[in-house]
Amino acid sequence: MTSQRPSVSGTARALTAGTVLSAALLALGFVCGLARLASVANLLSTAGVVALLTTPAVGLLLTFIELRPGYPRAAMLAVVVLGVLGVATALALLAR
Repeated sequence: MTSQRPSVSGTARALTAGTVLSAALLALGFVCGLARLASVANLLSTAGVVALLTTPAVGLLLTFIELRPGYPRAAMLAVVVLGVLGVATALALLAR
């Protein structure tokens, strides 16, 4: 273990970028819906939801990569949470 805090700048950037991207896509989808461009609105809104749902998974993956050298136990917890998200997603898709 190191005495300094690990750099998690990649995680922070991924979470910020994913949030901004999903918000922008959802806002554009909303505007296109108001403009009665239904197919474009549907495409943009779907892309926004996908970006919103994948953002935490990417953040957890980067957390694992960034914490692995100095904090292997914390890194493995990120993998466990990622696994739980994967199982929950699979169960939700199977229950449709």
